[in-house]
Amino acid sequence: MLSALVLSLLAAAPPQDPAQEPPSFTPAQVGATAVEVRAFHHVTMPEVAKLAPGTPVKIVTRRDPWARVQVPGGLVLWVFGKYVDHEGGAGTINSDHVRARPLPSTSSESYPVGQFSKGDAVEVLGADGDWIQVRAPEALAGWLPLASLVEHSSVPADWEQGWKAARRLRVAAKNAPSVEAVPVAGAKPSPKPEPGVAAEAAAKADGSGLTPNAQALSQAEAKLAKLAAGPWDAAAADEVEAVFGAVLWASDDVLLVDRSRVGLARLETVRLASELQTKVETEKRRLAREAVAAEAAAAQGAAAAAPKPPTTAERFTLVGWMEYQPRVYSAVPYVVVSAGRKQPVLAKLGRFELKEFVGREVAVEGTYRPSTVQGLKVLEVERMRILPQRSDKK
Repeated sequence: MLSALVLSLLAAAPPQDPAQEPPSFTPAQVGATAVEVRAFHHVTMPEVAKLAPGTPVKIVTRRDPWARVQVPGGLVLWVFGKYVDHEGGAGTINSDHVRARPLPSTSSESYPVGQFSKGDAVEVLGADGDWIQVRAPEALAGWLPLASLVEHSSVPADWEQGWKAARRLRVAAKNAPSVEAVPVAGAKPSPKPEPGVAAEAAAKADGSGLTPNAQALSQAEAKLAKLAAGPWDAAAADEVEAVFGAVLWASDDVLLVDRSRVGLARLETVRLASELQTKVETEKRRLAREAVAAEAAAAQGAAAAAPKPPTTAERFTLVGWMEYQPRVYSAVPYVVVSAGRKQPVLAKLGRFELKEFVGREVAVEGTYRPSTVQGLKVLEVERMRILPQRSDKK
C-alpha cells in the first residue's frame, strides 16, 4: 500500500523550477527493501523507525556510508516524563534543550538523537516508569545506510503530496509495514559497495579507513577540550556524548573503549562544573539583589526614624544661622542651618527682609506649609530675632 501510493506520486516527476531557492535537503526514498533508521551511524545502535520500501526521506547530512535523514511522521523516541505536559495522546515539551533518546534510560547506548525545544508538539505513545515514549517532530533526524536509498536529482513536483501520504500511513500504522517496492522512473540509485565490503563499511561509523570510530573519537576529544575550557555548549556536549557512547557500545578496540570511558567521565565532570558555576552565578546575583534590597530597606528605616518636620498646622521654633543659598532651592533661597540641616524659610507677608539676617544666628517661629517642590516643607516665619552673641564667640 505505502509504496504503491507514494511511488505513484513521486514517479516520473519533473524537476523543480531552477529559479526556485535550492532545498536544504536531498530528496530520496527507501529502495526495494525495508530499512531501519538508527539513533547513530552504526549498525548496533538502537532503532528509532522502520521504513517500508518507497518511503520518501530528506537527506540532511552525509557521512559515507551513512545518511542522516528526516522521515515522514517523525521518529519514535523517549523523553523524561517531567519535561512533557500531556493530556491523552497530545503532548508539549515544557523546557528547552530536552534530550530526545532512543531508549528509556540515560545509559551510553541511549545517547541523544537530538534535542527538543520548549513548545514542541509530540504525540504520546506510551510510558515506561518515569519515561514517556513520543512521536517526535520531523525535524529530528536518524541514520540509515546510503546504499538503501534511491536519490532524486531534484525535488519532484509531487514531493509534498507524497510526503504527506507517507506520514498518514506511518502515523496510522504506528510502524509502517514492509512491502515490495516498484522501480522509480528518473531516480538515481546510490552506488552500492562491493560484496563483502558493505559490512566492513557499515562498521566504520566515521567513514574512514581507521579503526572503527577512531577519527570521530579524536574529534570528540578535541570538542571536549574546548568545552572544558569554556563556555559550556549543550549541543556540542550532546555530539561528544553521542560519539563516546557509540564507541563504548560498538567498538571491539580496547584502547578506544578505554578512551571513551575516560571521555564520558570527563564530560560528566565538565557538565557538573558548568551546572555548579551556573548555580554559583545565580546565587551571586540573588545575594546582590537581596543586599541592594536590604540597603534600600535600611535607608527607608533610617529615614522613617529621623525627626520629621511637623505638620503644616503646627507652629515651630527654629534656632540656627541664616544663609542665602539660591542654588539649593531657587524659589526659596533663604535657609536656616540647624544641626547640619538646611530648612528653607520665607517671611510671612514680607514682614522681614531676610537678606538682612544672612550670616546671623537667629531664632525663628512660624508655621510649616507645603512647597511646590515635592517632599519639601517651608517654614513661614512669623517672628524672628537675632540671638545675642555668646561671650566665648571670637
